[in-house]
Amino acid sequence: RILATAAPDESVRAAARRMAEFDVGTLVVLKENRGSHAVGVITDRDIAIRCVAEKVDPDKALVSDVMTTPVHTISDDTPLEDAITKMAAAGTRRLVVTGEGSRVAGILSLDDILDNIAVVIGQRAQDKGLELLFDVQPDVPRCLRGDPLRLSQVLTNLVSNAVKFTEAGNITVAIEQGAGVAPQ
Repeated sequence: RILATAAPDESVRAAARRMAEFDVGTLVVLKENRGSHAVGVITDRDIAIRCVAEKVDPDKALVSDVMTTPVHTISDDTPLEDAITKMAAAGTRRLVVTGEGSRVAGILSLDDILDNIAVVIGQRAQDKGLELLFDVQPDVPRCLRGDPLRLSQVLTNLVSNAVKFTEAGNITVAIEQGAGVAPQ
């Protein structure tokens, strides 16, 4: 997986083009005089809400004008459960991963966590001839409230039980916003 980056002083249009080039929705914003440490992230959502919706010229707006701060980071040896806890506490669906010397090493997203569940349980499903599918609706809030470790355990247990008790076909894990839950 490629880590795509942006500089705070480049135009939003240049950042959007880089997102398209690398087929990503997030760029880590690095400032070279800070030793290539992250100073923010810019997402396709940031561009849509802070630039397009506000009718700001993307050629004149700088990445620093629309990027999200502060940067929420974890080290590359952080256990998945701790990353989920930090994600929930920060109210974000992604964390910047840092390696040796606090250099940016990548991004961990909610989708990555679902992928981890798929890898852990997917082999058991495949061994039984089952297909494991994930369907995350686009209106799922960016901020998930609750006990993240418990959520991970519940999801893992539910999917494990589905694999255990399903004889044939596929298992779909559908994640959608519940009735009465206000979008954030």
